[in-house]
Amino acid sequence: MPSLMPDRLRRLRALLRNLVRPKALHGKLIVVVLTSLGLGLSIACIGTYLWMRSSLLSRVDVQLSGTAKFAQAAIAQDLDSGKALPTLIGGTGGTGGTSNVAGEWNDMLSAGLLPSYLEIRDAQGRAVQRLTAGGAAPVLPASLAERIPAGADHVVFGAHSSDGSEAGFQVRLDRLPHGAGMLVLAVPLDDVHQTLIALEIGEIVVWAVVFAAVGWVTARRITSALRPLNRIGDEAMAIRAGDLDRRVTPTDPDTEVGRLGIAVNTMLGRHQEAFAERQASEERLRRFVADASHELRTPLTSIRGYAELFRRGASDRPRDLALAMARIESEAARMGVLVDELLLLARLDSGRPLERGPVDLVRLAQDAVADFRVACPSWPIELDASPASVLGDGDRLRQVLANLLANVRQHTPPGTPARLSVRMHGDAALIEVADSGPGLTAEHCAKVFERFYRADASRARSADADGGSGLGLSIVDSVVGAHGGKAVARPGRGGGLVVAIEIPRTGTGLSEENGYPATV
Repeated sequence: MPSLMPDRLRRLRALLRNLVRPKALHGKLIVVVLTSLGLGLSIACIGTYLWMRSSLLSRVDVQLSGTAKFAQAAIAQDLDSGKALPTLIGGTGGTGGTSNVAGEWNDMLSAGLLPSYLEIRDAQGRAVQRLTAGGAAPVLPASLAERIPAGADHVVFGAHSSDGSEAGFQVRLDRLPHGAGMLVLAVPLDDVHQTLIALEIGEIVVWAVVFAAVGWVTARRITSALRPLNRIGDEAMAIRAGDLDRRVTPTDPDTEVGRLGIAVNTMLGRHQEAFAERQASEERLRRFVADASHELRTPLTSIRGYAELFRRGASDRPRDLALAMARIESEAARMGVLVDELLLLARLDSGRPLERGPVDLVRLAQDAVADFRVACPSWPIELDASPASVLGDGDRLRQVLANLLANVRQHTPPGTPARLSVRMHGDAALIEVADSGPGLTAEHCAKVFERFYRADASRARSADADGGSGLGLSIVDSVVGAHGGKAVARPGRGGGLVVAIEIPRTGTGLSEENGYPATV
């Protein structure tokens, strides 16, 4: 049992700490609102209490002031006529009193219009007259004359009651004319005290009712207003667990929580796109490494085989030796071309700047067509060129044209006609290579610029197979992209394949007004 007490105390302290200093946002808001409400109600109640007390005491002071003027007028009348201090009740305590004043005083006292305590003291401080309505009397200080400040004719102060009542008395002390003595008036504050007690009880009840009602409404409204924010938190936790397709339910865009939800959805969409792009990039990298390894393995296998043939005695047979050396040289050259193309793609991917200078595309097209006719006489080609020039790297653009024409030779049978066209289209140069070969489907056209991509799913190739490495159109796309342009492939209208590239005149980027024209 004793061991449980510290645990209970810790739980109790934790509960109180959470109530006073909650961690949740809605709890903090409720605490702030209720604290502000309680402070405001308390200030209002205290202010009302002080104002009411001041108002009631002011009324008492007005009553004392009026009575003091009446009594001083009666006493001054007797003193001016040479009489001693009057006896206002007309029987004891003085000589030569005015019975008419005493009668009026008793009548007003019986009606409750005058203070319930009156005392007249002579110049020596002795009481010559004392009048009470019966009951308690104020407890006056011994040095009463010293309570009046120098230069003042009266003073008002509070005094305890002789019966020990909490209310006490409000006392007014006045100097009598000609220094004849002092006039003491006192009013019990029982009515004021009872009124203030009733006010306190009313304020406490009102404070509690208003605090509870407003607190309840505020807690419900805050909880309701933050419910969308709680949903955002739940969705974020689900997304954190790996569900990237989750989205926050859109709310009112005119509210802060609604705008937060929209911003979170936008951020999640971009995050998902970036994550998907990262996965796709990693997949492309893995596929690229696998394809590069496969492409390099073929010539390396051939070189290794012919080297083994040489080791087993081909050096003694001139014919076999010549074949082995020729094949080793051929595969080494092929491997060197592949490595050069990979290095070029790596440089383009790293964003290294290209050479910049005026390039006459018509001249490049004429040279490319002339070379193609010499190297591939079995493929007829037509040139359609109008003046076109851009600012770019001439050597790389020449390689682009060579790769486009090499693609025609590698993927169309001999005798397939082709056409190379060059012209300006707005602020960009348009180059198109069209053939009448078997062509590709729209699905394959969207992937022809991927590295090592082939429409044939099988990547196995014999050592004697003629053709490219699968990087030709990838180099075209990278070089054109480095010039701020774009390359597209589409099926031709009458069959075959059309590869179109568009390069801005400045070689830095295409404007939004430039579109890629339809099939020419």
